[in-house]
Amino acid sequence: MSVFSTPYVAGMTVALPKERVHLRDLPFGKAFLERTIKLTEIEDVCYAPSDKTVTDYAVEAAKHLFQRLKFDASEINGILFVSGYPDYIQPCTAGVIQARLGLTTKCVAMDINHVCSGFVYGLLEAFMLIQNGLCQNVLLCMGDLAASRAIHPKDRAGRMVAGDSGAAVLISASDVPCFSTEFSFYHDGSRADKLGIFVGANRRPREAGVTDVEKEDENGNIRTDENFYMDGMEVMRFAMTEVRPSVQEVLDRCSWAKEDVDVFGFHQANAFIVKSLIRHLKLPAERVPLFVKHMGNLGPDSIPMALIQHSLTHDASQWKRCVLCGFGAGLSCAAVGIDFSKTRVFSFIEV
Repeated sequence: MSVFSTPYVAGMTVALPKERVHLRDLPFGKAFLERTIKLTEIEDVCYAPSDKTVTDYAVEAAKHLFQRLKFDASEINGILFVSGYPDYIQPCTAGVIQARLGLTTKCVAMDINHVCSGFVYGLLEAFMLIQNGLCQNVLLCMGDLAASRAIHPKDRAGRMVAGDSGAAVLISASDVPCFSTEFSFYHDGSRADKLGIFVGANRRPREAGVTDVEKEDENGNIRTDENFYMDGMEVMRFAMTEVRPSVQEVLDRCSWAKEDVDVFGFHQANAFIVKSLIRHLKLPAERVPLFVKHMGNLGPDSIPMALIQHSLTHDASQWKRCVLCGFGAGLSCAAVGIDFSKTRVFSFIEV
């Protein structure tokens, strides 16, 4: 089997649920709502209905991507699913997507349990599959359903930022030489308890009357042990501490100065964090997409969505030097220096 040394991102798109939740309609008090919206700049988000999963949105995104690229899905021989919200505990959700799309059975299929840093992790795995000759075309599917599935309705902090979505990214092999894609990873499992869902698996199963009891924290957020939890201040400190060295490591490996970079794509946690990173790293704001107003935090899909929206007013074919960085649950930080100049970036769809 031939070994391809130059994988590239051929195309990407995102699918959003049609249902929108306007944050000003939430029952959290006008003063709190306005203060939070001003800080995060998030005004409304999308929620998936109860009969939909990430798979439904990822599959629709993939179909849309194949159609726009005029790509034959039979040529896919690798599929990756990146999310913290699989269809089942077993089997892997990548196989579920494989069947729904009618992909070949001679196909590498695997799940990656990451959320906010998941896009970069997915790119890493896809590039490795192509570079060692196992695959020529890898479909990377991602998504997040924290908003409608995991966050308690009375959790003011969580409900004010998270949205649902699914995404599809095609990574292909090319004979055309390009600069080497460079990655940087940081993971601190000792701080895993700062962000995640900690009940429902083997370590701590659900227990009626124990894990489903509502509790109120010092900030007025109400949730049960079964719900999504985030220590916002700790995650903020992590971002301010670990994103900068990760970005710098990528710049050094690529031999780029900050001024050389065409676009910096950060995880769209909220406007406050992204703007803080811009100041902290001393970056030109016009090269850092920020699109959270009508979408919120889309987990692993947030970087693709930011690039999609940025491409509406910027020529993506000029994005030869891109630095992308996701950060969050783990606590993890993942960055990549990559050429997106051959990537076809398609507008999101609503399904």
